[in-house]
Amino acid sequence: TLELDRRQRQMCIRDSMKEAAMTLPANLRSIADAYANSLVSRFDNNNVNHKLRQIAMDGTEKVPYRLLDSLRENLAAGRASPQLIAAINAWITFVRAEVKAGRAPEDPRADALCDAARSETPTASILSVIDASDLTSHFLE
Repeated sequence: TLELDRRQRQMCIRDSMKEAAMTLPANLRSIADAYANSLVSRFDNNNVNHKLRQIAMDGTEKVPYRLLDSLRENLAAGRASPQLIAAINAWITFVRAEVKAGRAPEDPRADALCDAARSETPTASILSVIDASDLTSHFLE
């Protein structure tokens, strides 16, 4: 399930930001905690009604620059990045669930994502759509 309780969601956000912050210049690392706190506040605000589908839309454009670059840099430096991997995996899971339910993801590469999700190796195929085949070994099929 993609549902997390409030505390789990907050922890995931903060841990993801810590992993991503390791790739930032030192002068920006110092503000990463404050940025993570602002994200937690935003996601906890019931007046901001972001749906999972809305957050996940355009994933082929968002995931590469928001997650893949940081993940690659951390892995190259020998740093584990379980939260960044989990975030990418959550998006892959969302894409697969949407396609299984008969809905195309709202994405400029929706056709490619649908084909990938229906393939014999959906995780690897979805990663290929976002030019992340080099990371396939970090994800379970």
